[in-house]
Amino acid sequence: MVNKIDSSITNSNVKVVRGVLLGDASVGKSSLSVRYFHDEFPEHYDITFGGVFFKKSIDMAKDLTVSLQMWDTGG
Repeated sequence: MVNKIDSSITNSNVKVVRGVLLGDASVGKSSLSVRYFHDEFPEHYDITFGGVFFKKSIDMAKDLTVSLQMWDTGG
């Protein structure tokens, strides 16, 4: 059996940055996350229960990519 491995783990030119957004309820954590990761800014949001995972790859240079992984937590 062959397991598929995420290429960001095996490629030495990809740096993984992980983070967690923490804060009080209704301060804009989800607004910032959706705006940055999906380039959207909805007027209304549902309350975040637990957490939501976001991931985005950013080309920093011709030989460097950053994989940004972020958890948006409920306040």
